[in-house]
Amino acid sequence: MGVNVADSVAARLREIRTQAAYDAPAAAATAGARLGVDTVRGLLLRVRHSAGSPTPAPPGTPPAAITGNLARLVIRTPAVRTLPGVVVITWTSTAIYAGVQERGATISVKRAQILANTATGQFFGTSVSIPARPYLRPAMDSLIASGELARVTSDAFLTALGLG
Repeated sequence: MGVNVADSVAARLREIRTQAAYDAPAAAATAGARLGVDTVRGLLLRVRHSAGSPTPAPPGTPPAAITGNLARLVIRTPAVRTLPGVVVITWTSTAIYAGVQERGATISVKRAQILANTATGQFFGTSVSIPARPYLRPAMDSLIASGELARVTSDAFLTALGLG
């Protein structure tokens, strides 16, 4: 009887090892990315303003929403296993202007004589500087500082092992 118990424990430990190397990291990364997407969307929808009006978001703070498009297009990539126990997953906005909002940029005319937003009737001259209004990094920083990211990913990891 002692041998059967030892064999059973050994088999369960092998099963947990496999889950810890493959299933649990993917579950943890997916849970963390879901939390990240929700946090970024909430951050982006906190302040709103109408098209054509000056943004109430000071440089260095997340952009104020006009249509909600930037938030709506926040996605997470599928989990990719790179090594046993290592999973890569990201979240970002696929809006064409997402990077400009996050990092800032100077936009200059290419073929036109002047930059304009025909929808709002705004004209900007030959270039316009858009200050950085980061939203991805602040979301990640707040999730790490609060411990919420660690809690959610740990819970998902343990649940995938059948220990949560």
